[in-house]
Amino acid sequence: ESVRDSLNSAFFGEETSDKSLPSVKKYYQQSSYGTLSLDGVVAPTVTLSKEISDYLVTALAQGTNVVISEIIDEVYDALFDNSETYYLPDFDSDDDGRIDGLVLAYSWPAADYFYGTSQYELISSLLVNDVISPKDFVGEAPVASTFFTSSRISQMTNVKNDSHIYIRGVGSLLGIDSYDDVKGNENTGLFRAPLAGLDIMDGNIQDHNPFTKYMMGWIDPQVITPSSLNEDLEISLLSSAEASDAVLLAPEDTGLYGEYLLVDFYTPYGLNEVDVEYSYAYNPYGTSRKGLSEAGVRVYKVDSRLVEGKLGDYSMTEEEPDFDKTFVAKDGNTYSYQYDFAFSNDSVNEYQSSGIYETYPLVELLSKRGANRHMVDYTVTFTNEDLFLEGDSFGDENGAYFYQDFRFDGDGYQGSSLDITFEVTSISSNEATLKLRRKAA
Repeated sequence: ESVRDSLNSAFFGEETSDKSLPSVKKYYQQSSYGTLSLDGVVAPTVTLSKEISDYLVTALAQGTNVVISEIIDEVYDALFDNSETYYLPDFDSDDDGRIDGLVLAYSWPAADYFYGTSQYELISSLLVNDVISPKDFVGEAPVASTFFTSSRISQMTNVKNDSHIYIRGVGSLLGIDSYDDVKGNENTGLFRAPLAGLDIMDGNIQDHNPFTKYMMGWIDPQVITPSSLNEDLEISLLSSAEASDAVLLAPEDTGLYGEYLLVDFYTPYGLNEVDVEYSYAYNPYGTSRKGLSEAGVRVYKVDSRLVEGKLGDYSMTEEEPDFDKTFVAKDGNTYSYQYDFAFSNDSVNEYQSSGIYETYPLVELLSKRGANRHMVDYTVTFTNEDLFLEGDSFGDENGAYFYQDFRFDGDGYQGSSLDITFEVTSISSNEATLKLRRKAA
């Protein structure tokens, strides 16, 4: 089977290996509950005009963005400008004059050498599973975002046409954050794992988490605040593997951007099943990860507050992002405001230079036992016993577990209290029932 056929199977194929996730197209159709349809082609091979050693010299002298942009330009010219192979509007669904997404799979093995010195290590690291956004692109090709990966990943994982890493790469193309800790703690040298590796954008396994699906518009969680609970409320959650059910618990309704809990019902089938049965070794943690084998209620803590920026100077904001908002700088030019999440799952805050030092996770999977040690050390795993099972409670003053007085991060000193408790009253193979109540004042 040729490399092109293998890539076509991994991205757009209908058949699924019993040891791999479905193709990228089928995965996103299923993960989004049918709201997202991805189409595309695997183009013929493009042979670049330069040797890899030439690109290394340029990368060392001018930076990798220059090399990457040069490669994108050459590939675009070969497939669009200098031939009639493809027509740009066929790949421009939003009519912005740019290709929606481009994946470049090169023939060199993918590897990550942070401190590599040999030519092999430098070559392997140059284009390793990296996503290039428009702000990093210095070329001329009309391309929205580009994901670089290796066409030989399937060989490295010993699974024919394996799609795990391609699914994650396309997630990055769609604008989904990576949830693994890429920087580590400067003081301890340890890496944390707020999602414990149990997410396609973290440990490269299983389905997307409910925060990602909420952000992408694939789910519309039921919002419950203390003021809306005049009496006990019983709700049912169907399996997230099959239905878009989720509950958002918060002191007040802030929409997508704010501090809240997301609760859903996990089951070890659907997009989760393969990684329950088989360990997937190609992940950021260097150790094989498997999904949870039992069904249970998951509780995610989200801190999706925003920063607003002007020419690189950022500050926290409680306002909804306004992408049409502009300002006039001292140079007389008009610029747009920039927005980003104030926090990520990294141990180091990207906005330290703007005085934002807190490292609250963007999204964290809470353990029933309150022992979220994976927040300190990625080697600590999240197990079946950390799920909320029948009879377990969250926030109950009489409960046997933690979170009796759960508070959000806030300003780091006195975050808002949730003032909501829930109990898992029943669990079946495809449904969980919760009883929620407002805590007494």
